Amino acid sequence: GTRKSSSEANISANNLLAIAARLEGSVGTWNAKIDVCARRGAGKDAEQLLRKMRSSRVSPDVVSYTTAIKAYAKRGTAGVVQAAERLLETARQDGLKPDVVCFNALLYACARAGDSAAAERCLGSMTADRVPPDLPSYNSVIQACSKASQPERAEEWLEDAESKGLHVGSQCYASLINAFAQEGRIEDAERTLTLMKSRLVAPDLACHHAILKACARTENPSRAMNWLQEMGSSADTSCFNSVIGMQSIAGNAGVARRLLSEMQRRGLEMNVRTYTSLAAGDERSGNAQAVAATFEGMEAAGIAWDSRAHAMLISSCAHSRNRDAAVAHFNTLEPSMKSDALVVAAFQRSSENERLAREAA
Repeated sequence: GTRKSSSEANISANNLLAIAARLEGSVGTWNAKIDVCARRGAGKDAEQLLRKMRSSRVSPDVVSYTTAIKAYAKRGTAGVVQAAERLLETARQDGLKPDVVCFNALLYACARAGDSAAAERCLGSMTADRVPPDLPSYNSVIQACSKASQPERAEEWLEDAESKGLHVGSQCYASLINAFAQEGRIEDAERTLTLMKSRLVAPDLACHHAILKACARTENPSRAMNWLQEMGSSADTSCFNSVIGMQSIAGNAGVARRLLSEMQRRGLEMNVRTYTSLAAGDERSGNAQAVAATFEGMEAAGIAWDSRAHAMLISSCAHSRNRDAAVAHFNTLEPSMKSDALVVAAFQRSSENERLAREAA
């Protein structure tokens, strides 16, 4: 009996080893390893695993290539698009047929990098391979065109998606509005927002942020105020910060402070950006005392200074050519803050302004 149990134990152990070996060599196991690389944005490591799969006589499948492309896409830089395109072509050479998920991984890389030409090439390949683009496909190409400052192309692709019966959501419209906003084309941005509403697509916060960006680019605080009022209770902290900054820069300090009070009334969280927006007008006019008072109020609200706040106070001293005050505040800063790029640039401006003042005298 003992001999039989020992024999059975050996067989069981051998079976487990065989199963473990098969699992080690399975496509699923390799794909899980590639997925770890994708989560880290380690495209080269993912591609190295594909090579190791082949050397282990395990054939990568479409999921293997899709996941490796995602690893490159996460980086979002121009160079990774070419690497992702190469992987898609290698998948074809391996006799695989890329599906919509695989193509969308490449399109996402194009969107992150703002490579509209590559995105449009990818859509062309999908058509050639008879893989119908879905909504994420179109959203990526619209984003790529938006980042490439090509709003007309973005709009053409949005209308193409509509013509194919896809339910284009707010994300696509937000990308298009943002494309117009970056160009300072507020009328086109507003037209797009009106269009989406006519198609019963509710604007989300991304749309609101984009339309306010268009107002800021065109220095139109009154228009921004109108949009903020139209947003109603959906306006968030970022929306208020944007309009507060525009009103402050326009010299409407009273309006900016009333908006701050409205944020408090609504229970919206205020942050350091809220106060730097509030101080923006005083910084430009060189009213260092008012800037300091704003940031004292920020401290009283329990919000810590960041490098931008310190830079703004130093900059306001520079605008008023009060070099001594700029030096005094700079000397109170921690070493790490003194080396911050924003703080250094503001401090250098104060030195330059002092030199110009001496030469003018």
